[in-house]
Amino acid sequence: MPYRVVGPELPFYEYVRQNFTGLPQEVQVHPTPDRLAKLRFPINGEHPLVLVDDTIMQSAKVGILLTTNALYSLADGQRLDLSLIRGGPHYPNGEDEAGFIDTPNGPFAVPQLTQDYARGALHRMVEIVVAWNHGERTSAPAELALRGPVTRAALHVLHAAPKVLTPWGVSRKKREGIRLFSRGMDHPSGEELLAVIDETTLGKGDEGVVFTDRAVHVRNEAASSPNDFFNVPYAHIQNVTPKRGLLERKLVLATSLGPREITLITAADAADAVHRFFMTVLQMPPHQRHDPRPPNAPLLGDRVLHTCVDGLGLTPEVAGDLHARLVLQHQNEQWGRGERQGWAFSPLSLGDLRAALPYVLGQPVGEHWDGTVMTLDFSLPMNIGSGAKSMASSLVGLAMFATVGIGWISVPKGPKISTVRCRAYAQPGGSGIRVTGIANHAELEAPAIANAVDSGLVRVEQEILRRRCILGPDMAAAELLSVDDDSVARRAHELSVARSPAPTAGG
Repeated sequence: MPYRVVGPELPFYEYVRQNFTGLPQEVQVHPTPDRLAKLRFPINGEHPLVLVDDTIMQSAKVGILLTTNALYSLADGQRLDLSLIRGGPHYPNGEDEAGFIDTPNGPFAVPQLTQDYARGALHRMVEIVVAWNHGERTSAPAELALRGPVTRAALHVLHAAPKVLTPWGVSRKKREGIRLFSRGMDHPSGEELLAVIDETTLGKGDEGVVFTDRAVHVRNEAASSPNDFFNVPYAHIQNVTPKRGLLERKLVLATSLGPREITLITAADAADAVHRFFMTVLQMPPHQRHDPRPPNAPLLGDRVLHTCVDGLGLTPEVAGDLHARLVLQHQNEQWGRGERQGWAFSPLSLGDLRAALPYVLGQPVGEHWDGTVMTLDFSLPMNIGSGAKSMASSLVGLAMFATVGIGWISVPKGPKISTVRCRAYAQPGGSGIRVTGIANHAELEAPAIANAVDSGLVRVEQEILRRRCILGPDMAAAELLSVDDDSVARRAHELSVARSPAPTAGG
């Protein structure tokens, strides 16, 4: 949840149960005795809450168990007290390898998990335990129920439907595909993703329907007509007509921009629920078909970094600005870069963004400043050896970022792009950025290039913003990036330990 809406306080076991609704059936909440009998280690009277078995035969030899007091690795019975969990999981060698969870005593190793649902469940476990340790006592569904009428309609109609994923039930792997058409949300105003329908047969997530608290986003793989790739605010929908085909179900939206069709094949069983959701929303006056931004302080983003910001001794205004940037970064990472009036959102200042772009695209071949907008041109194909790749390898903290090898990208049914143009301007809480392409001296929209730049830029933004939250907002970008990673880590530890709340999990 990007902003906290206070709901009823829950005991830990119920908090976990509610926060695990909408996850795949392979993730067993309150596991049955026959499943627990396969465990090869004692849990000493602790109450089991969630069992994630990563084996094909469900032998419980590899996976994770969450109890009222601890997290266990099924492979070796290693136990981690919930009160010690600070963040993660992290996979320095990739998600297909073993990883670790942050604790005050150092990293706690977690086993290699091969199934996407298992990695997603572990991430969810850590996420909700960290939130509990920071005083959270309201589940995600309970918070949604308090947000507004559109959100409540999604909770009661869409979340109960087959083939519909909750925001917390979307795995990291699937999220990469969903980002292709959920991007463009108005993150700073509090727009929130409510539900997802994945129309792909293999679970890539790059086709389907995304419902937010104010609009519907649709993408089909062809993406060659208005019905293949569109987003429509609920306020612009005038009527919805269901249609039934041999294999598919369709919903025809009458909108102020003309008719739009949602076609459901893989998720045809969800069509009736989607229709009921739209009809519920259409009963509201058009100007009320969005839920207002909650007034509470931002919650999303790395909690350790939020703690570091609080420890920097900044004025409330400056600290609040950094907190808001962390929320924006989190939303950009989760659901694609936000956008308003054709300008995408970056949480970085204009100076930091100028420092970040060469890590993605190499050094610019042209630069212009008109007093408001910064324009940078980058040549394609890039000189990988001496451009972005060598810059990234010069910093420990950025060495993990392989450069985005964009090369020559053909815009569908159009000319080849030879230059990437990035425009940016300063705005409250970050910068606005627009990425286009140049072919034969003509500037044109280039969504494939914009997506590629975004994929690389979001990781560099993450590292630069992390350093800002630890080292402060006043350091020049070049100096900020020259601090070695060990020093950054030590400073983060000092700030987080000094400001961390007392452990509360396990009850």
